[in-house]
Amino acid sequence: MITNQLHRIVVLVVFLYLICVEHCFASNVELVKPNKEYGAKIYYERCSLCHGNHGRGRGILPLLMRGYPSTNLYANNDHSKTVDQLRTVIAHGANLQEIASLMPPWGNELSWNELESVVKFVVFQREDNEASYQMMLKAIETKPSLALGELVFRSRCALCHGYNGHGDGRLSTMLGKAKPTDLTKSLLANAELLSIVSNGGKSAGLSEMMPVWKEVLTPAEIESVVQYVLILRDK
Repeated sequence: MITNQLHRIVVLVVFLYLICVEHCFASNVELVKPNKEYGAKIYYERCSLCHGNHGRGRGILPLLMRGYPSTNLYANNDHSKTVDQLRTVIAHGANLQEIASLMPPWGNELSWNELESVVKFVVFQREDNEASYQMMLKAIETKPSLALGELVFRSRCALCHGYNGHGDGRLSTMLGKAKPTDLTKSLLANAELLSIVSNGGKSAGLSEMMPVWKEVLTPAEIESVVQYVLILRDK
């Protein structure tokens, strides 16, 4: 009698366990299925530093370092035109003879799901750049910080405003009357700076040479660079 009851209990437990495993396995399969939304997050974290938020090669590192190889995903992409080629380049990077030595072999660091998701996102990026950018903005969770602000300032702003914000960057002498503002003497409030950086100088009656950065930078990057500009006043 006891044996029969034990047998029924074991059968029931095994049955419930199998149902649970089947359900969990199905959930995990759905969870790890590669998708471009997840790829957008990975792209921002791993790829945008060189390729830029729009994939056009305007990342922080190429703008900071002279002689940096082209990272434009829309130009010179003979080696990554097809999905299979793109996957190979991302996975093997500089291990491929035709790829620049600074391209990491991401196959050593990314999981299969992450790599496939990035491939899907880059394909989508090439199909619809603006939609893919908006997707990336929704996917990332980057918070504004002074460290990020300094990186953005040195790569995007220092060329005109100078590394210390005095308006003496390398391009300042070529702009004629549109001389860059000495940011160390600026009295603009935080909200005004955010608006000018986002919408460009022309929007505030200033020089139209000041770019509309909201088309290039993420909201977190804009807030970060404003934070950094504010501390330049103390230097």
